[in-house]
Amino acid sequence: MQQQASPARAAIDIGSNTVHIVVAHCTADNLQILADEVDMTRIGESVNATGEISQQKQDETMKVLRKYKALAEQHQAEEIVVVATEAIRKAKNKDDFLAAVERDTGLHVQIIDGDIEAVLTFYGAT
Repeated sequence: MQQQASPARAAIDIGSNTVHIVVAHCTADNLQILADEVDMTRIGESVNATGEISQQKQDETMKVLRKYKALAEQHQAEEIVVVATEAIRKAKNKDDFLAAVERDTGLHVQIIDGDIEAVLTFYGAT
């Protein structure tokens, strides 16, 4: 009897330099990667320079997020989890950015705090 594949899930990370997506079939002890892409957006540059996410960086990131949502849907992902890290946490206009993402893509972004980010980075590296 052939085991049915677990549902596909997608995770998108909006970081200071990149936006990264992984789409996979996930089980407790296995990850079957269906897609793994990274785009360089460098949101952190504008946040470090002005304290805000520039319109250009917002537009670039929105384009990537639309592409990634389509990729997740192409793989029939049941869930798309989107997290944002330091650059978005620090941005003075983060609320406007998050509202624009939800309005333009339908994706809800969760901002993770620094301690959780550190733990996830550690697990990802090991």
